Amino acid sequence: MAEVTLKISSPSRVFAEVKADKIVVPAMKGDLTVLPSRAPLSLLLRNGQVKLLSQDNRVTSRYFVQGGVMNAAADVCQIVSPRMEEYDGLDIAKVRQALENAKTQEDKDYYQTLLDELEMFGKVKVLLRE
Repeated sequence: MAEVTLKISSPSRVFAEVKADKIVVPAMKGDLTVLPSRAPLSLLLRNGQVKLLSQDNRVTSRYFVQGGVMNAAADVCQIVSPRMEEYDGLDIAKVRQALENAKTQEDKDYYQTLLDELEMFGKVKVLLRE
């Protein structure tokens, strides 16, 4: 199966350029899966996870974006977002601190959403261990 190249950048720098079998993006009206050889599409993103999936739908890596715009065509999915975090390995304490220090409502919303997802994911991991 062909792969999709994901390019995540801000207006000033490239955050990541990776390949995946499928990519799930947090579109404004719900998550959207980008597959190889797709027709051109542009849409707005909300704060949320960009997930890279294998052929059998396992998540291979995740990024958290602060909204933005996605353009996809053929085998390339390009996301432009003002902020991106590599989701795996994020520290809840650091995210809480960033939330407390956030100056704008947009930044507060971003860090609150990120904190909510991290706390939820942590609870799921705890439930699975019991």
